[in-house]
Amino acid sequence: MKFEKRSAMAISFLLGVFMLITSATADIATKTGYEKLKDSLKLTTKNASKTYQNFTIESNMALKQNGELIASENSIQKYDVTNNAILTEQSSLSRYGQKSNTLNYEDKAMSIKYNSEKDIYYVYDRPEEVQDSWSRNPIQDPFEYESVVDVEKIIDALLGNLKDYVVVNQNEKGTKQISANLKEHQIPALINAVASFVVKISQEIDRNDNNNSKNAVTVLTKDIYIGEFKGRADLNQNEEIEGILLTTSLFGKDKDNVTHEFVVEILANIIDINNTVVEKPDLTGKTVEKTMYQTYESYNTDIDRYVGKYKSEIFTVNEKGFEKIGERFIEITKNDDGKVLGKYYELNTDSENKAERFGQFEFEAQFENYSISFNFIDSNGEEYNGNIR
Repeated sequence: MKFEKRSAMAISFLLGVFMLITSATADIATKTGYEKLKDSLKLTTKNASKTYQNFTIESNMALKQNGELIASENSIQKYDVTNNAILTEQSSLSRYGQKSNTLNYEDKAMSIKYNSEKDIYYVYDRPEEVQDSWSRNPIQDPFEYESVVDVEKIIDALLGNLKDYVVVNQNEKGTKQISANLKEHQIPALINAVASFVVKISQEIDRNDNNNSKNAVTVLTKDIYIGEFKGRADLNQNEEIEGILLTTSLFGKDKDNVTHEFVVEILANIIDINNTVVEKPDLTGKTVEKTMYQTYESYNTDIDRYVGKYKSEIFTVNEKGFEKIGERFIEITKNDDGKVLGKYYELNTDSENKAERFGQFEFEAQFENYSISFNFIDSNGEEYNGNIR
């Protein structure tokens, strides 16, 4: 259970979450609230990728444990579909107490990424010859992908028959609100089983990603279930989704058999449709590092930079732990119009534990596809294939 620091396409993810959860409360046989929600979701993603010239998504996510805020993420994502530009500003607090602020800007000519820990802006410029090939729509309609359509069919086939809990309210000026409110006893067992599985997997990933953190977090081990779910989608006069609000409470026990309550709150709004301006960040007075752009051709033509000697160390494992017993070397001695000449050899530093495996040999190979491949014969007369990337 953690919030990712990076944001995917929020319009697809956040609205998709609502569709997945409320799909458990709908009957697919008629135009229920669930069907109306799906229609609005598909209309919104289609218009966002093909009709809107620009728009902004504001999202706020919060995770509370036993009533205390332990993680949050707030972001503003601005999309300029016409000019293929995106600007994302995000601030987050992780479960491990780590605070971060990020900024990402991208258009066909460049990308800018801000690292708040180092207070550095990384700038990546694209040369003119590749800009047209890079240009693409900054947001894609997920329902154009067959895999998403297949997932929709699976959801429709497996979940449903609690349609009475999905309510469609007609508001003034032709707007609508679709909502669902479910208590613990109304949550299907299948949903709780999936929720328990997802929580355990996400906790495992969380621990792996933060294995050096000194801050302890609660880990749920058993009796995990959804206590309550509340969801709401606001539709405009065109039945496009303008905003969503989701609240889910989750209960579970830790290794000491203590019960904990986690509450997840997600709020997202689509605003400033066709009135959003995406501006490139002003880097005046900022610490900037520029990254050199490498084309496919430059990797395969500027080979002379790789001529030289490269070394790696050889270790063995014994009762003392890791012990160095030798070194291996690769020398790129010459580049002759893409034909690379070189040699390999090993040096032992421990007479008892000899490091030699391949001995020494020379090679000749053509540099292509960012690498060189060659055949060689080791000290025992065995033939091998080598590759340097």
